[in-house]
Amino acid sequence: MLAARVPLGDGELPASFCSRLALRNGCGSAQDFCRDVSIIFREVVNGAPEALEQLAELGGVCAERLSASALRRTDDMFVAGKESLSRGSIRWGSLLVCPDCLAEDAHCWKELNAAAPYVRMVWQISCVLTCVRHDLKLVDILGADMCVSSRGLRRHDTARLIIARGNCIDKGRSARQHSPLERYVTDRLAGQSEGNWLDHFPLYAAARACEIVGSVAIHGPKIAVRTMDDVLRFHAGATGYQILSGGPDHFRSFLLESRTGERRRTGDPGVAALFGQLYNWLASEARDPVYQPLREVLREVALESLALDAGEKIFGLPIERRRFYSGLFRSRGNRN
Repeated sequence: MLAARVPLGDGELPASFCSRLALRNGCGSAQDFCRDVSIIFREVVNGAPEALEQLAELGGVCAERLSASALRRTDDMFVAGKESLSRGSIRWGSLLVCPDCLAEDAHCWKELNAAAPYVRMVWQISCVLTCVRHDLKLVDILGADMCVSSRGLRRHDTARLIIARGNCIDKGRSARQHSPLERYVTDRLAGQSEGNWLDHFPLYAAARACEIVGSVAIHGPKIAVRTMDDVLRFHAGATGYQILSGGPDHFRSFLLESRTGERRRTGDPGVAALFGQLYNWLASEARDPVYQPLREVLREVALESLALDAGEKIFGLPIERRRFYSGLFRSRGNRN
């Protein structure tokens, strides 16, 4: 165990703890520190159990608690505590922090000086753009001028980045009410559940579904969902959460309302045209079974909304027979 140590913060990334420990012990960088104590820094970043156990022993902290806030690689996915995350769920090109959280750390551990502030794991989740504790926008401490030089392990040496970007952090302080999706994701990562429909989905799927559904709800079915910026992502996530947290019936109601509006604009479109990017996204995720409950609801609404012939396919599944409707929905056979 090292003589000069730092306390482990609640929800702290292991790389952040390692970086602060390195600073506290006068090392030039987190990588230098790890070389000196025979730990591979990249394995700390990747949440490798053996590396975290070594780091916990050196730092005099609970290994289980340190591992709980790691983003651990498992093949092509990541695990955070009990939650599953996709690569797209994690922020890679930036490193966001809350100015007030860092200020609180510095005040709480004054004796640590620059080694006091720490980076929370939840700030690495791509859909979390606001601090739910302080209702402040998270500030990027990499910035456009640092991204190229910080693509490697340097960007995980968080204590030194916080020192280098102190002015940027202070100037970036901006108030904003956190979204319900940000609260939901933060709570789930902390092991808390709200008991709604989204709890049945892996966290990465719940968050992404909210963003896609919300973007279509706000901007219509033609919105380019794969190129959402942070502003759209924030508002889309909030809107989508309000829809999907209400359960399959609420999602169905949203689809029925969307269907009615789109039919007024385009007449009698096909399934892909009627539901646009929402359908295309669910179709592109066909290999991932976790989205099947969403596909089933959309498929049922499509069958009730369009005069589709037997043999036509929705999400690759053929329709066994045409469903007939009166009033608003005319069968194709009666159009002439």
